[in-house]
Amino acid sequence: MNVRASDSSAEPGVVDESGLKADYVRDGFVVVRGLIDVATAARVRADVESSWDSMSRDSDRIQDLWRTSAAVRALAANPAVVSTLGGLYSMRPIPFQTLNFRTGTEQPLHADSMHFDTVPGGLMCGAWVALEHVTEGQGPLRLVPGSQRLPALSPEEFQTDAGRFDDGAYELAVCGSMADAAALGSDDLQSPREITATTGDVVIWAATTLHGGSPIRNPNSTRWSQVTHYVFEGAPVVTPQRSRPSEGRWRVRDPLLNLATGRSEPLMARHRPVMAIPAGEGLHRLVPPSELSWWQRTRSSAHRSARRLGIRCRLIGARLRRR
Repeated sequence: MNVRASDSSAEPGVVDESGLKADYVRDGFVVVRGLIDVATAARVRADVESSWDSMSRDSDRIQDLWRTSAAVRALAANPAVVSTLGGLYSMRPIPFQTLNFRTGTEQPLHADSMHFDTVPGGLMCGAWVALEHVTEGQGPLRLVPGSQRLPALSPEEFQTDAGRFDDGAYELAVCGSMADAAALGSDDLQSPREITATTGDVVIWAATTLHGGSPIRNPNSTRWSQVTHYVFEGAPVVTPQRSRPSEGRWRVRDPLLNLATGRSEPLMARHRPVMAIPAGEGLHRLVPPSELSWWQRTRSSAHRSARRLGIRCRLIGARLRRR
């Protein structure tokens, strides 16, 4: 399942795609060795290190550092990564979020599709880039081959009366789902696999693939890395854990800012334009314009324009503060 960037003499960023897509379909993830050159990784790491104390806010990560770091943004839009993703999905990938880490997360197994997904689902993935060598003692990334085929858990099962998401109940349900699959003797699901890495290695996983962080055995170790989340063109991004999928009401990420271009992507579903119509509790229904009245179309367009302006103002403010 580990796929090398051709061979030891190949240039970084040159991928031998033979069998890559088949591995991805089978396991729900692939490891592409040496896809990012060491110099690029070093530039990103230097930017993250210099920003850590001021931007991590006592967390184990910095979210959306691309807003102020050209190196982080360039890595998210790296042509070799974008090309590889395009080959896996046969669609244009859109980077929309970055996460940078100093250490391993030791995070329980989870699927990104519970936190954000598309409508219809399955058009989202994550790409993790090693910014340093990662050994077993540093709490490496771990993934469960075949877990993308487990029965989907409904986010509504874990929403509390207080409007929150019960992470503990969700994590228990994930364990139960894996135990059920094992009890049934599923040949598809394998044991979690730890991924050690060298600088520049890239791990790509589907949004429905279970993954997390392994235990950190060396407490003084770091695990500098970057995760970028991508959606594929023609599908809206939603937050399932704050939505009501059974009612067709969604927390829609609109406008969706393409961090590679700095422009908002059009709101589309199944490659056709849709509009987000308020449906109570901060949720929206996704409706084709042809099914709406003139007033509904006008109001939805005005709300979207206001949100786009707000995003632009926040971006400008972030860049000015960086200076």
